[in-house]
Amino acid sequence: MIKLSELEELQKTRTELEEEARSLKEEQQECEERVKLLKEKIAIEELKKSNKLTAEAIYQLKSEIITLNQKLKELSQTNVTSLEEAKMETGLETAKQAEEEIVTAVGFEESVTAQQEESGERKKQEEKKRRFF
Repeated sequence: MIKLSELEELQKTRTELEEEARSLKEEQQECEERVKLLKEKIAIEELKKSNKLTAEAIYQLKSEIITLNQKLKELSQTNVTSLEEAKMETGLETAKQAEEEIVTAVGFEESVTAQQEESGERKKQEEKKRRFF
């Protein structure tokens, strides 16, 4: 019986060790699953953080786009206004120049007409003199 009880005790010990091995394997699997779960959570959090930073960068870029568009509109309006003013000033200057040219042309025509009249009178006088002689 000594051998029987020793055998039973060895079997009991073996059963306990097998149970412990199963328990340890289950715990190992649970730990591995927790590790996978935590890695996924970390990856998700890193993606959220990255997305948040990207969204903030996009927001800042859109704000800059709006600011630059407003500045462009202001400059365009200023340039258009300046261009219109320049056109108006140029128009006035052109009108003045045209007026001066007209005055000059009229003055020139008058002087040409006066010269032609004088030439015409001289010719008439010469013709009269020739007729007389």
